[in-house]
Amino acid sequence: MLREGVSTTVGGVIPGVTSLAAPVFTAGESFPLVVTLVMPARGITEQDVARLSAELLDSTRAMSEVLGHSVDQRRP
Repeated sequence: MLREGVSTTVGGVIPGVTSLAAPVFTAGESFPLVVTLVMPARGITEQDVARLSAELLDSTRAMSEVLGHSVDQRRP
């Protein structure tokens, strides 16, 4: 997750379920929340996961900016 900014789990917690998670940061050192997408693993392609991960990361970066975190586009 540190390199890409999104954590992906496929069937690891609940069989048949895929989840994507990304943190939201504040101006401080902690992060107050994590946004998670949960979906059935059946029918989800690697391209779907890549697209949804990018959209999730865009959203959590925007939330982090609103909460005062300085977002570096080179990092997740």
